[in-house]
Amino acid sequence: NQLQTKIFFGKNIMAILISINGPRGGQLRDDYKLARFVQESINILNLESYTFNLEVIVHPTYIREDAEVLGLCWGEPNCITVELCRTDDLGEPQDIFQTLAHEMIHVRQMCKGETMYERPALKHESFLYELAMERL
Repeated sequence: NQLQTKIFFGKNIMAILISINGPRGGQLRDDYKLARFVQESINILNLESYTFNLEVIVHPTYIREDAEVLGLCWGEPNCITVELCRTDDLGEPQDIFQTLAHEMIHVRQMCKGETMYERPALKHESFLYELAMERL
């Protein structure tokens, strides 16, 4: 029911497991494109040397009690969850790839053991989005 992809790098066999699904584990219509975007983001952000599991959950509407939030990134450096929503609290469609780019900056911060600040994510999300989309 969900897309899982494994990425192995080099002789040291660093592994990243990416899991993409809906809020109840269902398959998404654009899961392959989302997985490719995540893979390109991992490459651009130079995260190949880290071993971690990344679960991306795409909600059809806003996320639980955080109605004004379009995305969340949480977890531990080796097990990270990113949640995205397709529409905001007003029902307006959102570009989940733009939100995913923002959250991938937070994934990088988490992998590196850095504090998850918003300013770097806001500063670099457009660059990451444009570059990853260009590579798809």
